[in-house]
Amino acid sequence: MNTEALLALYQQGEYGDVLKAFLRVFHHFEETRYEDVDGPLQDRIDRFVETFLYIMAKPDFRILEKLAPLAVCYNHIIANLVAMSSFHTTDPQVRMLMRQKGNFVKLLMLYSPQNSIRLDAEHFFATQPVLTSLWYMMTPIARGGGATRTVYENLKHHVASMSDRFIVPDERVAPLYFLSTYFDPDRDRDVKRRLNTQIQQRVDRIRIRNRPNPDSIAIVTAKWFPASAVYRSSHPFIERLARRRQLTLVHLGVPTRDLDKSLFARVCQVVVRDGTAKVDDVLSNDFAMVYFTDVGMNPESVWLSNMRLAPIQAAGYGHPVSTFGSRVDYFIGGADVELVENAQKNYSERLVLIPGLGAHPVYPNYTPRRPSHPDNQIVINCPWGYAKLNYPMVQNLQAIQRRARRTLRFQFLPAWSLANYNATVPFRRELCEAFGQTVTLVANQTYDVYMQWMEKGHLSIDSYPFGGYNTIVDSLHLGRPIVTYEGTRFANRAASALLRRLGLDELIAHNDEEYIEKTVRLVDDDAYRDDLTRRLAAMDLRAMLFDTAEPEAFERAVDFLIEHHESLAQDGTRSPIFIQ
Repeated sequence: MNTEALLALYQQGEYGDVLKAFLRVFHHFEETRYEDVDGPLQDRIDRFVETFLYIMAKPDFRILEKLAPLAVCYNHIIANLVAMSSFHTTDPQVRMLMRQKGNFVKLLMLYSPQNSIRLDAEHFFATQPVLTSLWYMMTPIARGGGATRTVYENLKHHVASMSDRFIVPDERVAPLYFLSTYFDPDRDRDVKRRLNTQIQQRVDRIRIRNRPNPDSIAIVTAKWFPASAVYRSSHPFIERLARRRQLTLVHLGVPTRDLDKSLFARVCQVVVRDGTAKVDDVLSNDFAMVYFTDVGMNPESVWLSNMRLAPIQAAGYGHPVSTFGSRVDYFIGGADVELVENAQKNYSERLVLIPGLGAHPVYPNYTPRRPSHPDNQIVINCPWGYAKLNYPMVQNLQAIQRRARRTLRFQFLPAWSLANYNATVPFRRELCEAFGQTVTLVANQTYDVYMQWMEKGHLSIDSYPFGGYNTIVDSLHLGRPIVTYEGTRFANRAASALLRRLGLDELIAHNDEEYIEKTVRLVDDDAYRDDLTRRLAAMDLRAMLFDTAEPEAFERAVDFLIEHHESLAQDGTRSPIFIQ
């Protein structure tokens, strides 16, 4: 990017060419991911951001109306690009724009949860509801769960400020739908209900021809490959169904090279292209039941869950959250995890409880190497997706850091999601600001490399309020004790259920203080930590976690729903169904 030429274009009044040049840079940072920023690259980023912000703050610079939607959709890329620069935030420019006329589109481009200024989103919606709805959907996805107090509070405020004027502008609803649970699990239902209601008004115009065959079941997923967390927690269930049923894989999005088609008689595809969902492959079908493994992790799943593809539609713990108002009838969960008294609060679907956890792990494809650990520090694994790290968790970790007598290091392993939208560099900076040099970030690695880093840790700790499942299994497989924080939904009860199954109730915390105390004891008390490690090594984890009868219970649940759905639909209740 030649910033001098860009400034010359601006001075000549070629505002359209200037904006197109900006958009090319944003597209580059959307497609090209940077793990770190060295001296020369930092200088180039700083020069571009300086020029971009200078021109954006000029009162005479205008955004072409036809390019405004695309420009606004880059809000999250702009936020991370500015965070990668030495400027860090757009606060000065937002303050300048607030005093200008004709500032609306430029404000939507620059205003994000990273700003210390808080504007009233309702004014945005009142000005241009469609363009503001685009901004509302895109702006929160840059910063995960909010590792700083400012971002965390802004994200919660963002979820709470969804306007009655909000209009679903296109199919790209997944980021807002998915992340609202991480930002504020008490308000995600409001966001999802509004999205579902509007989507249903659109998809009801689509004609679906369904001639149900009792043996035909569709598995709808974007994550059916071995490295996926969805696959790792659902494969044994789907494998069991494939023994007696004819399964169709409805793959969502562009197929990956490692897509596993082995269990399926047929594979079809649904993909969003150019703002339109291509659903032709499923409009004529013989499905008696459709099972969704990961609603919300991609746009296609949200739209399909609001269509009536089959008489019976169910979801499960692939992504363990209710759809809150879609056309999914049942949610198959685990009796060892769910609080029955919260069933109708936590799910809009009717909860079907099978014995056990309602999820079943695939045995990890990794042989532990048993490396030695340095004596000068204790390494704590934080194997959390970066959306799971929020400001209250940062405060808990800082308390652990202060109270522990031993020198410790937090090792964050957020997997591939961190690479999206160039969040790696800003996230690393936030971690260093919070924990100084006592932090390691291991991101965007293969499963084997991730497990090697996990083995370097002495212990693991779980996140809250959205905890882990596969990461808990990985830690136990490696013989690493893990402290978990129990709540009232599957996402923060799966880990504690796994620990109870192993007789390790002592590692389950129920509040911040317990979480801190239990972790500090594992850090400081070598004998206690070594005893837990030996106890784990002596357990037959394969028998206790992996070779169980839960897949058969899942199959019984599916059989029961197919046989009794008509009577269940007429009984007028949403009380949980127990599968013995």
